[in-house]
Amino acid sequence: MGALKNRRRSGLTLSLESFDTLARMSYDTMIDKTKIVEKALNEYLIRENYEIRLNTPEENEKINKK
Repeated sequence: MGALKNRRRSGLTLSLESFDTLARMSYDTMIDKTKIVEKALNEYLIRENYEIRLNTPEENEKINKK
């Protein structure tokens, strides 16, 4: 329950359908936990109107030089 409280405080909320799906998926040992987190994060970003895209090769070079 501690993790759920932290998510609420941070503003990360999921639709009930998504939360139910992710909760059921998390009990399946065949599913990688990072995929569950990525799905939840992508849903949140889309709902909040963030643009989801991959970095260009030039952007990756700048990031890696830091």
